Amino acid sequence: MYPVGHFLWIFWLCGGLGLGGAILTGWLFSVGQIASWLALISVLILLAVGAACLPLALRKKTTCWLHWNGQVWRCLDDEQNETAQTVSSVIVILDVQQALLLRLTGSSVDVPGSQEWVWLYKGFAPVKWHDLRCAVYSALK
Repeated sequence: MYPVGHFLWIFWLCGGLGLGGAILTGWLFSVGQIASWLALISVLILLAVGAACLPLALRKKTTCWLHWNGQVWRCLDDEQNETAQTVSSVIVILDVQQALLLRLTGSSVDVPGSQEWVWLYKGFAPVKWHDLRCAVYSALK
């Protein structure tokens, strides 16, 4: 079992790019290399990008435990196997050694074929990281 948690990597990336863009826009405006109307448009675009990234930070993802029993993936509400949702497929979208971006396709009765994209990070459970990676890639075969 591996914990699926709230990983803020994309939020920090958006924030860093937004801050860098704001600093660059301010500097170009101060040295007279950009017109005031263009600086205003740039600031509005940066605010729109920031507003689009804000829900990523505020989203309260229910933590679950991703479990592979050798045949089927399940997302358990807690470590004691209380309530499980069957996951019909786990697809690796991005693997950067310390983190995995997975697309989970559910087979729940409520929403058949529903998809959720989750980041799994080595820091969530370092001892179980190797086992998780082995399970994800062996399940793909």
